[in-house]
Amino acid sequence: MSQFPIVDPSAESTWKNHGKPADFPSFERELLAIGGKHPNGRPILRLQWAPHRFKFQLGRPRVYYVDTRIPTRRRTKRIYYQVKELADPFAPWITVEPGDLGRFPGEAFLHVVHHDTEVVTIARNQWVIEQYFPPDKLGDTPASWEARRFCMFTPPELGVPVYGDHIGPFPSDGEYRLVFVLEGPEEYSYVPPCGEALEMLRAAWHERENFHQCFTAEQRVANEYKAAEERDRKRLEELDERLNDELKPYDRDFEGNAFVSVPQTYKKQSGIILTDL
Repeated sequence: MSQFPIVDPSAESTWKNHGKPADFPSFERELLAIGGKHPNGRPILRLQWAPHRFKFQLGRPRVYYVDTRIPTRRRTKRIYYQVKELADPFAPWITVEPGDLGRFPGEAFLHVVHHDTEVVTIARNQWVIEQYFPPDKLGDTPASWEARRFCMFTPPELGVPVYGDHIGPFPSDGEYRLVFVLEGPEEYSYVPPCGEALEMLRAAWHERENFHQCFTAEQRVANEYKAAEERDRKRLEELDERLNDELKPYDRDFEGNAFVSVPQTYKKQSGIILTDL
């Protein structure tokens, strides 16, 4: 562990998203033995290297497990110039590297400097265990997801509010959610996957299975039907609300809309959490 690069909040030179230090196939086989697979073939439990875990947020995929000790910052990737001959109003813009700028003197050329920048977020330099949730267990529906998908938000690349796709498409394949972070004696400290983590998982899984067995097969089926009916009820309510909004009469004379003043004729991440799938 001593040779593994550590992220130190007091040393900016260490603020990097390091690559995965190693593979742990035996640990992953143990996770598969504990959690098994979902009927669609996905393993219920998985090991993930936090800097490699992204989620669609603020308009694009971003690091999901953020090291909150280190500020997200803007970094300059490249500086270049665009130059244009002053004597010719139809002259094209030419892209020039800083070292070649002397070939285009300011008396004869217009210079415009450009800074290519990127927003850098540092992830936790740690391993995490995640649990798979199928689409019907996400606590969301495609309709409710779409209803909040497009909105005003402020991406850090721009620093100004924009309207757009905030959270991406509905995760129709399901998604993985955090169970716990493999952490040493200090917060954010790095430890490799180990037997102690597996024992914690086995104990938590055993408790989950004991809880699951408190219900008879008939009760579990009844609960599934009840949950499905509740999802259908919510879906129909959302559909009714959307149709109600779309069928409202127009009253937009200030925008020059042809439909003007139509009268209204109706009324109106802590601890271990293993979820039972």
